[in-house]
Amino acid sequence: MPRPERPLDPDAGVVQRFAWELRELRRRAGNLGYRELARRAHYSASALAQAARGEVLPSLAVALAYVRACGADASDWEVRWRTAADEVDAALGIRTGCDEPVRGRAPYVGMAAFQVADSAWFFGRDRLVAELVARVEQRRFVGVFGPSGSGKSSLLRAGLIPALAERPVAVFTPGTQPLDECAVHLARLTGGSAVSVCAELAADPANLHLLVRQAMAERPADEDLILIVDQFEEIFTLCSDHEQRRWFIEAMVAAAAATNSQTRVVVGVRADFYGHCAHHANLVDALRDAQVMVGPMSPDQLRQAITGPAARAGCRVETALVSRLVADATGQPAVLPLVSHALLQTWHRRHGTMLTLAAYEHVGGIAHALAKTAEITYGSLDAHQQDLARRLFQRLTALGDGTEDTRRRISHDELDPEDPNTMIVLDTLADARLITLDHDSIQLAHEALIRHWPRLRDWLTDDRDSLRIHRQLTEATHAWQALDRDPGALYRGTRLARTNEWINVTGRSGLTGPEYAFLEASRAVQTAEQATAQRHSRRLYQLIGLLAVLLLLAAGTAGYAVNEQTTARQQRNQAVINEAVNRIATLASTEYYPNRELALSLSLAAYRLDPNPRTRGSLISTYAASDLDGVMAFAPDGRTMVKVHMSVSIELFEMTQPNHPQLVATSPSIGDTSRPISVLFTPDGNTLVITARDDSGYVTILFDIEHRRHLATLPGMPIGSHPLTPDSHTLALFRDPADEIVRLIDITDPQHPNEVATIGGNAGGVTAAAFSLDGHTLVTTGGPVSQPRIWNIANPRQPALMAALPGDAGSVRDVTFNSDGNLIIMISQNIIRIWDITDPRQPSEMPFLGTYTGSTQQPAVVSPDGHTLAALGPDGRIVLRDITDPRNLKEIATLAGSTDAAPYFAVFGPDSHLLATFSTNNTVQLWDIGNSHQPIETAVLTHDTGPVVAATFSPDGQILAATINEHFLYARLWEMNADRIATEACANPELHTITQAEWNRFFPGIPRQSQCY
Repeated sequence: MPRPERPLDPDAGVVQRFAWELRELRRRAGNLGYRELARRAHYSASALAQAARGEVLPSLAVALAYVRACGADASDWEVRWRTAADEVDAALGIRTGCDEPVRGRAPYVGMAAFQVADSAWFFGRDRLVAELVARVEQRRFVGVFGPSGSGKSSLLRAGLIPALAERPVAVFTPGTQPLDECAVHLARLTGGSAVSVCAELAADPANLHLLVRQAMAERPADEDLILIVDQFEEIFTLCSDHEQRRWFIEAMVAAAAATNSQTRVVVGVRADFYGHCAHHANLVDALRDAQVMVGPMSPDQLRQAITGPAARAGCRVETALVSRLVADATGQPAVLPLVSHALLQTWHRRHGTMLTLAAYEHVGGIAHALAKTAEITYGSLDAHQQDLARRLFQRLTALGDGTEDTRRRISHDELDPEDPNTMIVLDTLADARLITLDHDSIQLAHEALIRHWPRLRDWLTDDRDSLRIHRQLTEATHAWQALDRDPGALYRGTRLARTNEWINVTGRSGLTGPEYAFLEASRAVQTAEQATAQRHSRRLYQLIGLLAVLLLLAAGTAGYAVNEQTTARQQRNQAVINEAVNRIATLASTEYYPNRELALSLSLAAYRLDPNPRTRGSLISTYAASDLDGVMAFAPDGRTMVKVHMSVSIELFEMTQPNHPQLVATSPSIGDTSRPISVLFTPDGNTLVITARDDSGYVTILFDIEHRRHLATLPGMPIGSHPLTPDSHTLALFRDPADEIVRLIDITDPQHPNEVATIGGNAGGVTAAAFSLDGHTLVTTGGPVSQPRIWNIANPRQPALMAALPGDAGSVRDVTFNSDGNLIIMISQNIIRIWDITDPRQPSEMPFLGTYTGSTQQPAVVSPDGHTLAALGPDGRIVLRDITDPRNLKEIATLAGSTDAAPYFAVFGPDSHLLATFSTNNTVQLWDIGNSHQPIETAVLTHDTGPVVAATFSPDGQILAATINEHFLYARLWEMNADRIATEACANPELHTITQAEWNRFFPGIPRQSQCY
């Protein structure tokens, strides 16, 4: 017989009260035994019993599992748990910021990198430190590479430097002026003036070697200075002076390579700047066989990094917390600063000397602790201070151009010293360890803040052009001041006009005093120069007037002849370029690699010669990401793309560079014979819904994106193109196309989907279904003899039939709601019907649209805003209809299709202004229908692998993804921005150079031009 539980006093404290409430819940559920409770909750009986013992607050996951097993509302109990956790924090005297402990130092450094003084708390990298020390002993120039957040700075400062014992070391970061930084640190070693050292270094890069020899003159001849350059990538992101960049690289390499060198150089470089290093031949030679890669920590190393500092501080880490942290962090990129920050917050909320899983979950885990800290700190500021903080964070970020945004070090001169709130904001952010301050500079504690704080990402995304204009103004102001306010360094012309326009829109509140003075000086100089130019112009006009009379007659005669000649030449060149585009398409489809490279260069040249829809489409097509396989979908936030292969293996791609998706994670195959049919994200972006087909029929697979794991497999397939409620809680399925039953599946917990109701009555099988925007209404349609039905599913467990729509609509292929939710658009093979459901119990049909020519694949499509319908007309061309006013339907435009093929498929862009139509000759036409009465063809794309069976635009409309050939599932990505493609292509040093012979073959009679400006 089980031992009775110890009585609890609900008034004895928050932990006992929460446990007492759990016991009461179990009693009301019928006094379930803990074995039965464990069977329902999928947690051990001992863990559930411990939760109700009243000794410590259980973790959120255990508490919610206990509650669900008792049949209670998990959302209500989650609120109770968080309230209890806050009360526990208050009882321990913990505030929700980043306060330092009352006694002693924290064993974790949070977002900041480990410094030399923190070496005693630096755990988990012993093997890597030993490897780095050995490499430094072997080679005089060593590169330490690793992604942001992998711990390069900590390895160099808290790992390498202490391991070098008493050997002389100089460590610095290049910043915006690497020459100055190098001079300052060398002056400390030589005892000289930084000004004179800077002058000597600027005279010749080789002088760095001599100055180091001078500094080491009194030391043994075999002893070397270890020169550590952390964040070496700053010479590419912050240093805009190409001469200083070249000098810095030459000086470092020469100092290490000299015959009698006493310098060993170690550079820490972010991995995504590896290619930038390859642009410098001397740097490539120095780094050959002299590289150390910093990768993610193994599970054992993570355990050391988690438990080692705590043990040194006299604390313990709960075993469950160690397991959870290792599981959360293993295999994740840039995760170490987040782990350290989450541990620091958990340490502040420790229970005695124990760091608990409950405290870790309360701070949000590694995924949310940083954002939570930043958001709480930002929220503690008043409105004016928040504005100062926003502008500060924007100044502290260097915007990436083809790379990720990075942190930027700034001086105090960039801030307003007159505003007393400036120091308040700096101190508040520094106390929260979001920024670091020293005597002359400010910088973000870590780049992880840029990636994981949504508010900062939004600030940087909202208007990047404005931020770039401001950053250029800041740099120009610094240069002007460094040149003693030389008028030649001031803005003029286009740069001044663009900056003035930006100031007029945004105001001058974000400018510092020096920046405003720079602008005022630029305006004054330009005004004076314009006045002088006007005086000269008046004199010239008098002379020109006399000459104009003499030249007028001759110019008229010559102009006519030249115009005729120009027109003929343009028409002839246009024909040559069009023929070249056709031949380029053939080259691009050839698997032979040299032909592919030639096609890329030729399409770029054709676009430069005449940027029309055909050349633009040729450039986009030849640069398209192809040779993929599977079906694709984009996450709602546009930052992730997923691709599902045969046997349902899954790849996740990061879309930082649209034309080069970066593979970030893969999952093993979920089934041996399953063939993917379609894939879509739930509206919240957390779960993949994959439709697949195997020997047993159709199945629907649920997959967890964040944790990369298979959640559940359901028989059947989603219905239509809108099978999910907007809140991601309910999924509509049917078993096969002939099934007359719609099953409503609750996927609130996608690992345990639950069929909550079935809906029947569509004779001949269910062909389509759609949820309304509020998720309270479901429309189902069926075969030729079935009436469409409208259901109230405000409570999905009790769906109620509100109306059956009369009439024979034929087999409905698709059904959708308009943006207001008061119209249903039903599209059949040859009929379009629209119903007004303002009162869903009494729907009324709008005027009949008439017959049209629908394809077997997709008869028609409605724009995302619900205002425009695109369908094939009787003549085989796409017809656009305005359905904004259902009682006054209008045909507004007809799209001219390809001359030798008919369109059969179309897809709208997310803003409803872009339309892609797919034709039987493997061409894709892109249309701008922002002015729907005058649609404009913007590009003609080509592909060569078969008919498109599915297509979608990315959420920002910049990428078109298509699945081609349903038997082999090829996939292709087209990036829409041809100008960005051209810029990227020209930045590639390996771009094929078109020879004169190749130019004459493809562009005969047209003078040869460079494909890059």
